[in-house]
Amino acid sequence: MSNVFGYFKTQVGLFRLIFLLAILQWLLSFGMEHTVYETVRYSAKTPGLLTYLYIGVGVAIPVLVVWTLILPKTRGAPKPRDNPEPMDSGAPPVHWVVFLVIILPTVTGGAAFFLNISWVAKVHSDLNTALVIGLGLVTLQSDFTNKT
Repeated sequence: MSNVFGYFKTQVGLFRLIFLLAILQWLLSFGMEHTVYETVRYSAKTPGLLTYLYIGVGVAIPVLVVWTLILPKTRGAPKPRDNPEPMDSGAPPVHWVVFLVIILPTVTGGAAFFLNISWVAKVHSDLNTALVIGLGLVTLQSDFTNKT
């Protein structure tokens, strides 16, 4: 596997799965505003099935991201492509920002829901939108640049 360029097929598949889960979570988020409002207002509202699905998907996404980070450590990292120096030196920080944007919605969502912090709910919502857009771009990039 050491002569493979770019990402492993498993990583590309995980990127696609994470992107699909992010879209699902983003679609489910439209009902979450009502749930969070009711929870904050009445503090005794029992969340419904869709709320638990939303939370489950939100937890699954960073777990899958960790899996994508572990794969190169266990299988050996694929060789990088011959890129200009600015791309090679800029890629690691950009990847870590992407991973941070993927993981932060879970943290802010937990804080908003379980600690009833309303302004964090807005941050969580904005991060989810950024997540869908960002993962869409990463997925497209991995589809166009990897032929593994």
